[in-house]
Amino acid sequence: MKTPYIDRKTTADLKGLALIFMFVHHFFTFQDWYVPGVAYPGFTPYIRFFQGPLKMCVVLFAFLTGYFYVFSSRKTLKYSLQKITDVLLSYWMVYLPLLVLAVVTGCWQFSLSGFVRELFALERPIMFFCWYVYFYAISMVLLPLLDRLSTRSAAADAGLMLLLPMAVFNILEGTLKFEFGLQGHVLLEILSNLQEWFPCIAVGYLCGKYSFFEAYLDPLTEKLAKGWGKYVFFLMLCIGSFFGRLICPRFTLGAVSVAGNWMELSFQMDVFYGPLFFYGAANLLKALPFAPVRMPLEALGKQSLLMWFLHCGFFGRTKHVLQPILYFPKNPILVTLWGLALCYAAARLLDIPLKGLLKAKNKLFVKKEAGKV
Repeated sequence: MKTPYIDRKTTADLKGLALIFMFVHHFFTFQDWYVPGVAYPGFTPYIRFFQGPLKMCVVLFAFLTGYFYVFSSRKTLKYSLQKITDVLLSYWMVYLPLLVLAVVTGCWQFSLSGFVRELFALERPIMFFCWYVYFYAISMVLLPLLDRLSTRSAAADAGLMLLLPMAVFNILEGTLKFEFGLQGHVLLEILSNLQEWFPCIAVGYLCGKYSFFEAYLDPLTEKLAKGWGKYVFFLMLCIGSFFGRLICPRFTLGAVSVAGNWMELSFQMDVFYGPLFFYGAANLLKALPFAPVRMPLEALGKQSLLMWFLHCGFFGRTKHVLQPILYFPKNPILVTLWGLALCYAAARLLDIPLKGLLKAKNKLFVKKEAGKV
């Protein structure tokens, strides 16, 4: 059986790195989100240079989702539902305390309909950044179907995993806009996020299935660079793909006519940047001979899901309560470290009851083998 290109430790390191990108992205590149008393005017001229590149955090998480799906022994809808409910329970573990805080402090007026919608991230006044929850759920439902339809041809699978979903998402979005006149509807948001980020999941799947790194990039690296030159090459891949999101974010395949209206069929260049950044960063991390960098990244990576959800509290309806705590150190580096520390500590506490809930829940999905000790 094939094994992944990276081990669990390097996977956690990459998740930790992606989480740091996410925190810096949200903490400092959206000044309209600040409460009175918080300001970093010195960053204003540079924000446009980092807003796009720092979204590499989403690219990495999506890529890893598709990549490791290939190595799952169970590519079934039941397995997908198990993974989806893992994410939902983690999400609810954070959402419910933040909801209570928002209601108690008068930051939010409770409504049953709003509560139900936010339980599935379809509305997010509290859990500001959690659109990925429904995106992950939809993607994990699609993956078993696409995997079953997949072939042994990389070109055919690229059409199946990339072109077909993009065409379907575009047609659905155009139909909702032009035929039904929907504007600002949650369905349009869902389709927009699927168009932007599902290709990252798809290309992760393709890289895993066809051993892209082992079969193509490793031999290329050996030809281009030797010794320390390899690590310069890995670093340049990371820098190039990171800032490539700023220089050339999209490419266009053409246009399709939907209900008499022409819509552009385009991809984020992340289908190229994601694999290159993954490859460069993974090799740099594997080469690090010392623990002071990798240990913190690994720790953050293991708690990355809960920490992602927890940092929503700084920007949703509870931000007037929690932002002054986050930005108390004022210095940007200290704020980042402080925010990571706060979310990590809270995640470790929440992880204790969460593990019990996940264990009990997963018993419903896994049948015990008769006679197994």
